[in-house]
Amino acid sequence: MSTIHPALLPRNISKLPLSLQGVAHWVMSQGSWKGISSTTTLELVEITPEETLGLLPIIYAHLDPSFIPSFDRFATLIRTVKTVLSSVRSIMVSLSYLTEVLHSPRFPLAATVDLWPHLRAWMEFFSLYSDVFDTSEATTRSRVLVDLITEFAAHPPTQQAMVSTPGLRRILAAAWVSSVQMFDGDGNIGRQLNDIGSALHALHRVKDPQELSEELDGSGGSHQALCLALKRTIDLAATHPTELGAVSTVGGASLLVDHMNTATPDTIPYLPSHGFIPPLVAALGVVGPPSQNHPFGLAFPMALGTLVPLLCVGSLGSAWLVQALQAGLLNQVMSWGSRRGMMQAAHPRITEQFPWLLKNLLPQALVYYPLIVAMKQAFANVDSSPGDGEFARSGLYSHWNNLKALVDERTSLLEIWEAKGRPSFMRAKVTTNRSNFQRCSVCQTASYCSQACQRVDWMVGHREECENLLDARHEFARIGLHHRDRLFLRILLYMDYLRLRVPIALAMIRFMVENPDTPLFVDFDYRRGAVQVDVFPLSNWDGSKILLPHSQRLARASGRLIAHAIRIGCGSSTFHTIWPLCASTSQFYDGLKDIARMAGGLEDPELEPRVLQLIEGTNENGVVGVYYG
Repeated sequence: MSTIHPALLPRNISKLPLSLQGVAHWVMSQGSWKGISSTTTLELVEITPEETLGLLPIIYAHLDPSFIPSFDRFATLIRTVKTVLSSVRSIMVSLSYLTEVLHSPRFPLAATVDLWPHLRAWMEFFSLYSDVFDTSEATTRSRVLVDLITEFAAHPPTQQAMVSTPGLRRILAAAWVSSVQMFDGDGNIGRQLNDIGSALHALHRVKDPQELSEELDGSGGSHQALCLALKRTIDLAATHPTELGAVSTVGGASLLVDHMNTATPDTIPYLPSHGFIPPLVAALGVVGPPSQNHPFGLAFPMALGTLVPLLCVGSLGSAWLVQALQAGLLNQVMSWGSRRGMMQAAHPRITEQFPWLLKNLLPQALVYYPLIVAMKQAFANVDSSPGDGEFARSGLYSHWNNLKALVDERTSLLEIWEAKGRPSFMRAKVTTNRSNFQRCSVCQTASYCSQACQRVDWMVGHREECENLLDARHEFARIGLHHRDRLFLRILLYMDYLRLRVPIALAMIRFMVENPDTPLFVDFDYRRGAVQVDVFPLSNWDGSKILLPHSQRLARASGRLIAHAIRIGCGSSTFHTIWPLCASTSQFYDGLKDIARMAGGLEDPELEPRVLQLIEGTNENGVVGVYYG
């Protein structure tokens, strides 16, 4: 008893019109290349969708892998090129018939389990001998095969068999890259874009969640080739946004990036470093309303979900977020926020990612010099006023205003800094003009107001600390915090300290009351944009390789140095910690301890007046060094 699906058995030919059944039986009886060539006798006959099911036995028979000649046999056959090409075209006729049958509402998807081994063998044949055949037909052949794979993958058992088929993803990746390379802007652009998108969607259907090697092989054999092909794909969609195929292309490319992020997350940094960010931002304007009913309705949330993780790769101060802003990211936010009805019914990726961009990612980046400049320009380039129209009534409006206020504040601070020649505001109880400051020639970190000061510090501890400080300086380069960013952090910390010096002093006193004789540090948390200040025990950072050498300086400073921590976000739940050492005076620190000892309680109304009096009578704190930890 046959184990193949009943729809593929010869008796199913009876579904064909009587006038064709005799021809069909004759065609099946021929076998090999001659029978395959005879398939064209059915090509011009029009039959109903129901009757097309009668073609399945013929298609199944002609796709029999045993017809595929051996290498030696094929070498002999290609001497009669006309015969071979005719037979190959007839195979394509059979495959084209199969696509028509697949679209019949009564097509039995379970039959694809038996059809798949035959289709796979012919795909490998076409891939192996692609150089022999007419290149003018390559696009049509690729289109038919991609369509078949997409339809076959709709049946879970067949899809599972396809996923485990070696070489299939390599063939599909090659078909995608070939479509990208052969793109002709003067031809049928929509059809060409649809071919690119279809190949990517088919590739997604048969992906291996833990494996990307075949995709790499098919796209050129390297991460660089894969990333460049993805960039070119998004570029084509962004360049032709009104074409229907653009939506499919963006969605397919986003699916492949999502797969890369899962299977080989270490490959993701290749994308922004190859210019992927600007076209992806532009593509957000391509994909249209996020309708769940549209066949590619999830293209926008997929594209947005692709963009946001890329912006979180590496340091926030990198050029990638700057590129996104320059490419019109804020305009895209406003454009979609203005479609309030769509936003309310949108995919969760949209309703979650847009607020996260405005509340978290962009505000926390405003400790970096280049990001402040880029953000200022991006707001200036916004096409319309946010207070007009639907955007003002959207859930994004308040986040937008908060971000704009923070940008204005940091921009004003930046302008003051630049107008004053970017001073570092390094102050101590006894100091000299900043232009006379000297740095250690080895670590380039420790600053001194005189050679005498440096000699003293070298003898009492800097000799042992110098190498560690040099390592810390190198860490700045690793996280992308450059010299001008560190200079700006100094003035940012200084200005925030001046603005908050009374609350900070009160927090230090409360800590001293609750934790007598416990070393402390002041925490400046910029992870949400606007600073949040608190005081914690220094033991929270026990084991920090960067703080360790400074702990000795703190111990011998007798209150003249107070540890501070600046925490800055890096796009996700992690963060970088920067250690500034701030100069004070022993009178100020001892004064805080005296107030803590004399306080009648944490709610003592005399605390704040005493703090104000102490601040007026002593020098203000100033940043004398910024270190990474």
